[in-house]
Amino acid sequence: MTRQQGDGAILGAYNHLNLRPEIIQERQKRVIEKRYNENRPVYFRGRILNLEEEVANRILRNIRAHKVRGGLCSDITNCKSQMFACLDCELQIDDANDLDYFEEQVTLWKNKIDKFKEYPLMSEVAKYNYKLHLKHANNIKFHIKEVESNA
Repeated sequence: MTRQQGDGAILGAYNHLNLRPEIIQERQKRVIEKRYNENRPVYFRGRILNLEEEVANRILRNIRAHKVRGGLCSDITNCKSQMFACLDCELQIDDANDLDYFEEQVTLWKNKIDKFKEYPLMSEVAKYNYKLHLKHANNIKFHIKEVESNA
């Protein structure tokens, strides 16, 4: 290739595609249709949504995969931001409807502590997340008991 900065030479001299733009548009349309099919999983910052149950179970067999609110994270060690930083905030308001979710997370993170025994850094992260979810689960249980005793 020469030191061309644009695509004019490629389109004009080599392929002559600039004379038939409908070919380019047709190919782009086919690629877009394949890529954005509604039945495929949606990838969003490492989370996979709209999965069938058996595919989700296959992904969760991976030691680094984890179920997050609204989907799955295929690799929690690759997250560039703190996934559970908001749970450490004292201003976080717990929803009593999420008690089952927090209890499930406590169990999952406890299992991950055992799985990550040989990896100190990952074990610390698992312990941190276990404590956060346990704190919120206990907080919800405490307030539910308090409301029931006052009723």
